[in-house]
Amino acid sequence: MTTPITVHNLFDDSFIGTRRELIFADIEFSYPEGKEQRRHVIEIHLEDQDGYPLFSSPINPGFDLGSKFARKGLPGSFLLECPRLEDVEPAINRLVDGKHLIFWGAKTDRSMFPNNLNTARSVICAMERFAPLAGEYSITHGNYTWPTLQNALELTGIVPPEGIVHRAATDTAALRLVWQWMEQTSIPELLRAASSRDNDFF
Repeated sequence: MTTPITVHNLFDDSFIGTRRELIFADIEFSYPEGKEQRRHVIEIHLEDQDGYPLFSSPINPGFDLGSKFARKGLPGSFLLECPRLEDVEPAINRLVDGKHLIFWGAKTDRSMFPNNLNTARSVICAMERFAPLAGEYSITHGNYTWPTLQNALELTGIVPPEGIVHRAATDTAALRLVWQWMEQTSIPELLRAASSRDNDFF
């Protein structure tokens, strides 16, 4: 087995053409910063449908975030020593080339990449797929409210994966578990689950 990707081993070529078609991913952001109130990527994790890590690295946002994310293990001084997004983007583009890439909130996550991750065969939003089960329908907007990944874990009864919530590896594992639950559960069962739960986010 090849070594999982780390900050020092950013690209695992053995994945290309050898593993299955789905890739799960999570991106963690800073709070809105600066005059433009722009968010910056601070961590990226990708894994396959078996949970094998393909890419996992904190990301240098280009300036010192201080102690804002220190409780999650991402102090600003550490992030400044990590690769920049532009350093890792070519490797990520090669990893997702021809694959189905799944995020919880795909629109926001993919927008952080200059090329919108267009090398992927498709970019899928798991939150949109799950929303009819957990969100209230808005007639005004013609859509459902967006549930959080934590909402999805609560609704499905899935035991949260070990790790720090809102770290990229932990949230990717949670995303994969929720996706697998949706894949294994029939539509009538999904609807029964939605109608039988009395949760604040329905």
